[in-house]
Amino acid sequence: MIKYLSYRKRFLSLFIFFLPLVGFSQSTYHQIDSLKQLLTDGSTDSIKLDVYKYLSLAYRPVNLDTSVIYSKMAIVIAKENDWSIQQASILLQLGYLKIGLGELPESKEYLEEAMSISLESKDTFMMINVLNTIGQLNYSMERNDIAIRNLQQSYEWAMQIQHEEFIIRTSNNLGIISGMNERYEDAINYFKQTKKYALLNGNKALANTANVNIATANKELGHTDIALNSFEEVVTTSKEINDMQNLATAYLNLGTLFYDKSEFSKSLNHINKAIEISRKGKMKSIEEASLYTRAEIYSKTNKLEKATKDASEGFELAKQIGSGPANEMKYFSLLASINKDQNKYKDALYWQEKYSTRSDSLEELGRQKEIDELEISFQSKQKELENSNLKRDKANQDLIIQQRTRLGLTAGAMVLLLLLLGFLLYRNYQKTKNINTILEDKVKDRTKELETSNTLLMQSNDELKRFAFIASHDLK
Repeated sequence: MIKYLSYRKRFLSLFIFFLPLVGFSQSTYHQIDSLKQLLTDGSTDSIKLDVYKYLSLAYRPVNLDTSVIYSKMAIVIAKENDWSIQQASILLQLGYLKIGLGELPESKEYLEEAMSISLESKDTFMMINVLNTIGQLNYSMERNDIAIRNLQQSYEWAMQIQHEEFIIRTSNNLGIISGMNERYEDAINYFKQTKKYALLNGNKALANTANVNIATANKELGHTDIALNSFEEVVTTSKEINDMQNLATAYLNLGTLFYDKSEFSKSLNHINKAIEISRKGKMKSIEEASLYTRAEIYSKTNKLEKATKDASEGFELAKQIGSGPANEMKYFSLLASINKDQNKYKDALYWQEKYSTRSDSLEELGRQKEIDELEISFQSKQKELENSNLKRDKANQDLIIQQRTRLGLTAGAMVLLLLLLGFLLYRNYQKTKNINTILEDKVKDRTKELETSNTLLMQSNDELKRFAFIASHDLK
């Protein structure tokens, strides 16, 4: 059965990961110069941060390493000023850039830090952005199940806040990665959500692309009639909105579907339209796939000269666009078959030998890829182990600090308690001393009063004695 490219290759171009993009033209270097002129000694941190972020975005299509440098300069300012959301945004950018550079363990660190900040600040928009990119990272590391879980969580968050654009993008991403993992039923359901919300958002072009994806998934499931109807709908919509890319894609897929049904006349009609549109629009991938399909049709209908011409032209085009060894191998096999049917056994042997050689080469590449994947996995595990050890050491340090803090607080509390007790004792002593002094003064006063009273009493007694003496003397 002929397919329009592989499912994986078909959808990679549609994989949407949304980042905080700014409207910079990729070729306008004068904008970069203008931004640099804003950086002066008197520039505020806020201005510097924005300029570094924009420079990072401007350099991203040109030089990823330079883009990383400006993002790192921006993150320093954001951390110095404790601007948490800005930190998350820049860390997200760094994580994305590191994916592009193939430095996946570093990307993971940046994205995990960005997610931690986003969760702490409860910024749902940023959480969706970051987790979506983590999904891309895990997909790049071929952790497809984890990537799907990441994207599903992003999708759930997007549904909770009913943000149409986020729902469109997360459901589209889930549809793509589900399709690439041959979970076609899931892919169809997610693409239907993409189509629904794209139409609600007035985005007919994206809804049309989602319909292409739905049709492609049904085609993979063998639901030929449903796929045919969907691609016919895409043709109608594409003509209405002048969407030549999806129009050519629909014609190509209709051609392959009719080919599978052995309806070669209908198949050829649609393939010819796909070739015409793709050549006008310089869509070389679609043109190449269409030429291969038409060569197959001509081969089946015994038009071997035309088959040879299309297969040769398609093969040259495949080499130009760098479609890869696996795509070239199908031409080797087809050309070997066509030449055999023409009794050109020498040419048939030539193409068959190229097929065998390339097959062996691909096996070697496959083994090397496995080694590379193991190395990446090893590096990731090493990073995870290092991070785990750092976290454990940090936890131990935190525990020691907590214990010392508690001990210090306890000692401080004891000192304060002793000081308080001493103060109370001293205060009590002073109070007692004051009372004793007052009592002593009162005793002295009382004693003095008594002495005065005794003196007066003695004087009174003396006077009485004198009076009695005088009286006695007079009586005599």
